[in-house]
Amino acid sequence: MRRFIVAVTLFAVVGLLLTTEAFAQVGTPPPEPRPAAPAAPAPKVTLQSMPEWYGSQLIGMDVKNPQGQELGEVAELVLDPQDGKLKSVVISTGGVLGIGAKRVAVPWDQVKPAADEQALIVGMTQEELQQAPSWERAAEKAAPAMPPATPPPGAPGR
Repeated sequence: MRRFIVAVTLFAVVGLLLTTEAFAQVGTPPPEPRPAAPAAPAPKVTLQSMPEWYGSQLIGMDVKNPQGQELGEVAELVLDPQDGKLKSVVISTGGVLGIGAKRVAVPWDQVKPAADEQALIVGMTQEELQQAPSWERAAEKAAPAMPPATPPPGAPGR
């Protein structure tokens, strides 16, 4: 009888161990992800291939001279209010991170896209841009200079 109890207990333990492994495997393991096929590179969009140019694409674009020297970047686009056509491109040149930069307006008809179309070309040198008059918005020119603020009477330090 003792053998029978030991045998039944042994079968029960083995059976229990086998069933817990079966319950632990809920399903088949997920298949290994296949590497994606390399996507074909998107066609390069160039200024010449676009049916129209957008101001947001031009503002911030690098400006170079025909020799490839960096002159600055496009800061503003000026439209003629009479006919709505682009009148000039304002180039921000010199300075560091825009601080101390000079803004110069160049007529639009003197601006061409670079061969790689990642920049605009202007037929001027860095020295010529520095010699050119600074550009200001019409509203900035018309606004009177603000006098320095004076503290009110009775304020500390008076």
